[in-house]
Amino acid sequence: MKNDDYVLISRSALEEALERASEQGATKALRMVGLHDESATQDIRDLRNLLDGFRVAKTAAIKTIATWVTGGFLAIIMASIAARAWING
Repeated sequence: MKNDDYVLISRSALEEALERASEQGATKALRMVGLHDESATQDIRDLRNLLDGFRVAKTAAIKTIATWVTGGFLAIIMASIAARAWING
């Protein structure tokens, strides 16, 4: 490599350039997903509330399904016991 391939920059100038680049990248990313305006904060709150509601509903659904499956197994066991008692009767 030749010497003209290198650039000398102070640490503070490099940190400033990196800070500007990261802010520009973050701004661009937020703009790409539509979170660049004044209502972005409320949009994020709404999304979090929606996710919280989804999690609660998912947990309730799983508990309900587990209850139904358990009840079904118990019903099958009881029907099996009743059938044996009736057959052996």
